Amino acid sequence: LTGYDAAAVRYTQRQIPYRQTAVISFIAFAVGMNVGFSALSGGAIRYRLYSALGVTASDIAKIVLFATVTFTLGSLSLIGGALLFSSAGHAILRLPEEVVRAIGLALLIVPVLYLTASISRRAELRIGFWELPVPEPRIAGAQLLLASSDLLCASAVLYVLISPAAGVDYLTFLAIYLVAMVAGLLSSVPGGIGVFEAVIIASLHQAESAPLLGSIILYRA
Repeated sequence: LTGYDAAAVRYTQRQIPYRQTAVISFIAFAVGMNVGFSALSGGAIRYRLYSALGVTASDIAKIVLFATVTFTLGSLSLIGGALLFSSAGHAILRLPEEVVRAIGLALLIVPVLYLTASISRRAELRIGFWELPVPEPRIAGAQLLLASSDLLCASAVLYVLISPAAGVDYLTFLAIYLVAMVAGLLSSVPGGIGVFEAVIIASLHQAESAPLLGSIILYRA
C-alpha cells in the first residue's frame, strides 16, 4: 500500500523520501478504509500531511487521483481476468457465460489502453483546467503491479481462512472477493461492513454461513 504513494510522488516529480511517503500512505489508507468515503477521508489526511512538506494543492490532488487510478487499474485487471478465465462470473452475475466473458474482456481492455497510452503518448492529458502528464511506462507498469499484488495478497489471506468451507478454487474465489470488495467501496459504508460479508456469503451459498462468517471476522481482525 505504501507503494501507491511512493509511485504517485514520483509521478509528480517531487523529491520526498520513501520513509515519509510510507507513513503518510499508511495513515491515509488506514483512515480511508475504516471511515468510508476513502477518496475524501484519505485525501484529507494526505492534504494535511503532504502540505506540511511543502507539496502544492495541485500536486496533492494528483497524488490522490493517482492512488485511485492505481487501485482501479488493478481491480479491473484482476476482475476482468477472473471473469474471463473462471466460471465464477456466471454464478455471481447470473448472466450467460458468453456475456460474462465479454464483460471480463471489456474490463481488461482498460488497463491495456492505459499502458498503450503511456508508451505511445508523451503529451499531457487535459481535463478542464487541469493538465495531467501521462505516466511513463515504468510508472504505469508499477501501478498495475502494485494494485494487483495488493489485491492478490489480501484475497489469499481470506482464501486460506475459508478454503475448506468454500469448496472453490482460488481463481473463482478471487472473482468473488473482488466483486465483494468493490461493492463495499461503492457503498461507502465504513470498511464495507455488512456489504462485503453479504456478497461473499451469497456467492458461496454452498458453504455453511456461520463458519464462513466466522472466517470473515477473523480475516478482518
